[in-house]
Amino acid sequence: DVAMMHGTYPAKVIERCVFASDCAAAVVGIGSEVHVLQIRDRVASIFDLNNIDGTEEENEVLGGDVDGVLRE
Repeated sequence: DVAMMHGTYPAKVIERCVFASDCAAAVVGIGSEVHVLQIRDRVASIFDLNNIDGTEEENEVLGGDVDGVLRE
């Protein structure tokens, strides 16, 4: 994140990007259509949104070319 702020990050970063690519949290609320999580479950973010299943053809990473986990 510091390298992004100073313009020295070696990958693409969107202008006015919201930083932070990773986090851990506990679920505090769920909607009626959510069936795989429960209140108090522990969760973590996925760094590369295009690499959920192990195949990576094109990077799309939180806090770089997609706003990070500190966004609202």
